[in-house]
Amino acid sequence: MFKERTPVWVWDGYWWPAYVVLTALDLESDMILVRFENGVTAPVKASDVRHRDFASMHITQRYLGNTPRHV
Repeated sequence: MFKERTPVWVWDGYWWPAYVVLTALDLESDMILVRFENGVTAPVKASDVRHRDFASMHITQRYLGNTPRHV
């Protein structure tokens, strides 16, 4: 679903800008590894990640009711 170095939004109470470091931590989990803009790298659920582009922001706003914060 995601490729390495893909810019993404990660939901954790707010939408945080990040990019994908590792696309799958293991074959049985929904976890991927991302690096946030502040340099912190963390595992997150792939279901909490959206592509960071205009189209995904529109979908996110409509279906989740949340607005990604602008950087």
